[in-house]
Order: sequence, then structure tokens, then C-alpha cells
Amino acid sequence: MARILVADDDESIRDILTRALTRAGHRVTPFDGGGELLRECREEPPDLVILDVAMPDADGRDVCRLLRARPETRGVRVVLLTGGADLALEGRMFSDACFLKPFIVRDLLAAVSGLVAA
Repeated sequence: MARILVADDDESIRDILTRALTRAGHRVTPFDGGGELLRECREEPPDLVILDVAMPDADGRDVCRLLRARPETRGVRVVLLTGGADLALEGRMFSDACFLKPFIVRDLLAAVSGLVAA
């Protein structure tokens, strides 16, 4: 069972991910922004982070860079979610996986499974 943090300003996306990941046996903590997620990561690094690229309080790419820059969070796996194809290409440079919205939940769960097993 992996500890996964989810950050997306869209409540419906957070709910879908939280339900699907919980059913898959993971412990999930949802956040509506990247700032809260970063604070939580500093206190107790998770196994995986799923975050939206475009949130009002933080850019997901910047959050990913900050996680990679800190020794205590450098190894945290990151999945980015984006609404733009151009951002999806760029997001792959910063993350372990990137999904274009709308995404297929089954595909995202398969990626999560592979990332937390690695």
C-alpha cells in the first residue's frame, strides 16, 4: 500500500482519483493546491504525488522542480495531469509520468502501480 498525495484544484478530479486509488488499496490524501502538498511532503515524504499542472496557487511543474531539488523529497515519484497537449510534452521532462485530461482512470492506475512498485 502506497501513500499518495493528490493535488488538483478541480474537486471532481480529486474525488475520482481519491476513490479509484483508495479502491486500489492506497492511502490517499487530497489537496486543492500545490502549496499544501509541498508542506505535507516536507513533513512526511509520500511514495507518489499526483498533481495538476495548472493550479491557482502553484504550477505543477514548479512543485515538481521543488520536490526534485530537496534531498528528502528527491525520490518521490510524480505524475502530472494537464489539460494541454503542449504542457503534457513539457511535463514529461519534470515528472515520472504525465497524463492529458481527460484521462482514462484505468491507465493512470496502471502507471501508478508501476511507479510505486519500482
